[in-house]
Amino acid sequence: MPLAPPSIGRCAQRQEAAFFRLAPDSRSAQPVRISMNTLRLRQWAACGIAAMALTMSAAPRSYEVWTDPTNSAKTFRGRLVAVYGPMAFFETKSKGAACAALDGLPGGDAIRVADFMATPPAPPAPWSTSTAAVTQALRGNLGIIRDGKLVDFDPGAQPEPRFYLIYFSAGWCRPCHLFTPSLVSEYHQLRARGADDFEVIFVSSDESGGDMIGYMKEMGMPWPAVKWSLRRSIEPVTKLAGDGIPCLVVIDRDGNLLFHSFNGDEYLGADKPLNSFKQVRLLCVPGNAQMAAIRYRFERAVHLERNKTGTVPPKPYAVHLDPTRFRKEAVTRFRLSLSIARDGSVVTARVLDEIPSGLDILAESEARRWVFLPAIKAGEYCAGDVVLPVDLAR
Repeated sequence: MPLAPPSIGRCAQRQEAAFFRLAPDSRSAQPVRISMNTLRLRQWAACGIAAMALTMSAAPRSYEVWTDPTNSAKTFRGRLVAVYGPMAFFETKSKGAACAALDGLPGGDAIRVADFMATPPAPPAPWSTSTAAVTQALRGNLGIIRDGKLVDFDPGAQPEPRFYLIYFSAGWCRPCHLFTPSLVSEYHQLRARGADDFEVIFVSSDESGGDMIGYMKEMGMPWPAVKWSLRRSIEPVTKLAGDGIPCLVVIDRDGNLLFHSFNGDEYLGADKPLNSFKQVRLLCVPGNAQMAAIRYRFERAVHLERNKTGTVPPKPYAVHLDPTRFRKEAVTRFRLSLSIARDGSVVTARVLDEIPSGLDILAESEARRWVFLPAIKAGEYCAGDVVLPVDLAR
């Protein structure tokens, strides 16, 4: 999926982060390099596929061989760490990160991702009691501007964020002054659209706490910041920084890296991870047609991979019938005979049982908008027929 180009960052040749293509920008500029005595920045070496690495635990990791969906002749060793919206995210054995569109995964990889998705993630805990690594590291170490003053950040009873956007910046940095208003604007727009499962965390490279507060006030930063005196000591956060600012890093609450402004020494721009996160996040809005199409293509590929041999009938995928009118006329059970095309669409629908006049037309009309996983024969999608019992009594 195309991404909006960044407005700040190094002007570069076309950069293609493996699997997830990122658009270039001819308007970009060099990032501002910051000295090691201003903020101890630890840059991680990038692997061939990765942006930057994040290791949250010394626990043993289990890495598998995955196929590069942009080049079936290439593989990498990695660990699937998360699936968000249309994307699967990996930690590579070389301690990097990679991501792949769900509908671009080859069959065997799609099966493993589907099995991973079968176990739903734990619901977010309250921010104040969460045991997630990043949330714990930040707890009690954040401040926020209130009435013109920096006060301790108190999340109250709200749930911890699902995503953290770690923003490395400073008031003396001209490129930061160009980018920060965009980040503030996007923050408010995402919040206005109902995206309340993320938080931006500011990590200052300013020369003093007073300078940091002045910068936050000037820019109208609505998010919390790591307290200036602690900016070098929150290891799960500060070790993510690149060697220049502005730098934006997107991680989840478990510390899994999703997007980064740097690809090794290559500066991709702060807009790059912001736009990537925004696109993934907006695709997750309920009812998004593009997201529904991506997930359907993924599920259809998994369906084919699981049924390579033998013959299987069509399988309901997106099937819904409003029971209101049927229940009013005491019709709760009947059968529908359906012909399903090889693309999963319903070609014909016919009610097999006697039901009041008009309800049969309504049921058949609704059914023609349903979507199925198509029939499979000898490893190929094919057209098929199915009789589907409808039970509206539940």
